[in-house]
Amino acid sequence: FRDKRVREAFCIALDRPAMVRGIFGGLAEPLSGQITPGIGGYDPTLPQIAFDRDKARRLFAEAGFAEGRGFPPLAIATIPSNRTESAYIADQLRQVLGIAVDINVMERGTFLRSLNAGEVPFFHWGWTAGYPDAMYYLSQVWHSKSPFNRARYSNPAFDALIDRAGDIANDQERYKLYRQAERTL
Repeated sequence: FRDKRVREAFCIALDRPAMVRGIFGGLAEPLSGQITPGIGGYDPTLPQIAFDRDKARRLFAEAGFAEGRGFPPLAIATIPSNRTESAYIADQLRQVLGIAVDINVMERGTFLRSLNAGEVPFFHWGWTAGYPDAMYYLSQVWHSKSPFNRARYSNPAFDALIDRAGDIANDQERYKLYRQAERTL
């Protein structure tokens, strides 16, 4: 996953609209960023992440994993309530990239302890805002110093934008920084 082509291939190998229709009966909305509609700082201009089977396969092959050959074993860790979505993700990755993905369903407390300890390299998880502002999503989940940054994401430019946004009371000025941070992310 250090290779950007692998990360992009995984991202575009998922048919989000099909997932919304099939799993959620059309009662969800695919996101292209981290901020959900209705939350202060949401950016409706972010380009959609389009499902692109051919490009995903090409990128994966360029990274040295044509038809999934040579890709190390992979398991998605998740909790029981996310089992269906995780199964869909695993199946899409199998169909599009040719890799087998196991699903490791864990009890919530064990899952969280494992995430916090950095023991789970690939996981399916969600986040709900504690207050209706993008700062909650961005600072809590992705800031390098956040204890909830379970993906261990670290980008000094992102952190600086979030830190600056935290000092600004004016919504529109703060939202500009959120948009820059979200695009950086």
